[in-house]
Amino acid sequence: MEIDVRALRYDSFGPVDAVVRLTEVAQPRPGRGQVLVRVQYAAINPLDCKLVEGEFKRIFRSRPPAGIGTEFGGTVEALGPGVALPKIGTTVVGFIDPTARPPGALQQFVAVDAGDVLPVDAADLDRACTVPVAGVAALQMCRLTG
Repeated sequence: MEIDVRALRYDSFGPVDAVVRLTEVAQPRPGRGQVLVRVQYAAINPLDCKLVEGEFKRIFRSRPPAGIGTEFGGTVEALGPGVALPKIGTTVVGFIDPTARPPGALQQFVAVDAGDVLPVDAADLDRACTVPVAGVAALQMCRLTG
């Protein structure tokens, strides 16, 4: 039985407020080497908006129709073939690399490579999901100015 999940997506490049819509998509299934994560938190940052607007279309794989969001936090729900860790039920943060595949963290479930998630303390999940892009950018800025 195929289950539909809610997702924020866009069908054409343009201003975020004009092209982004809430829709239903088929729930992803984890492939070889992947985990399925139930997304509890997702971070939005300027990169996400620029991808929707088409600013980096020559560099990134975000092409409409596509999902939105590169950073997320949630719970591992299923493992694909060849995955032993993290175990089902583990709280993780993750990153969808837009140079490797279209983003899509702003949906109820995501299937990503097991190596693209990191176990975290559930109490910090809302903050931890901002680390992969926004947190690393802040760290880089501190190093430049320090």
